[in-house]
Amino acid sequence: MYRFDGLMLGVLGAFAKEAWPAVWQRGRSLGIALGTVLGAVVFWTYFALPRNDSFFARTFFFTITSLSVLCFLPALDAWRKASGFGAEAVRSVSLWSYSLYLCHLPVHHVLVSAFGDPEVLGTALGSGRILALTAAFVVLSLVVSALNYRYFERPAMNLRERFH
Repeated sequence: MYRFDGLMLGVLGAFAKEAWPAVWQRGRSLGIALGTVLGAVVFWTYFALPRNDSFFARTFFFTITSLSVLCFLPALDAWRKASGFGAEAVRSVSLWSYSLYLCHLPVHHVLVSAFGDPEVLGTALGSGRILALTAAFVVLSLVVSALNYRYFERPAMNLRERFH
C-alpha cells in the first residue's frame, strides 16, 4: 500500500500554515496535546494489542500515526530558530532523514538475523528484551544513517553542486 494519506496530511499541514498563519501559531499547544494523545494511542495499539491483520490495523493505524505527526507540526515549525540540544537533535535527524529511510530496514534485518524475530522473542523472553532490541534498532539506525549522510550523501550533494 502506498500510504498516500500520510503524504496528503503533510500537504494539508503546509496549506494550513500558509492559509491561516495566526491559527497555525496559536494552535501549537493544542497540537502538542492532541498529538501526544494520538501518539499514545498509536504506541498502545502497536505495543499493547496483539498483532492482527484487521482492516483497522492495515488502514487506520498508519493514518493515526500521520495525524499525530501533523498535530506536532506547528510546534516543530517554531524550532527552526531554536537553539539547544533538542533543537540540534531535531535538525540532525532532519538532515539524516533520507539516509534513515534507506538504512532502517537493513538495520532491522541485521538485528533479526542476529537475535531472531522480535515478535517470537517477545512471547518467549518478555517485554524487556523487546525494549532492548527496539532501543538497539533506533540507536543503530540513527548511527548508520548519520554515517551514510556524512560520508556518502553530503559529499554526493556537494559534488552535484560543484558540477551543476
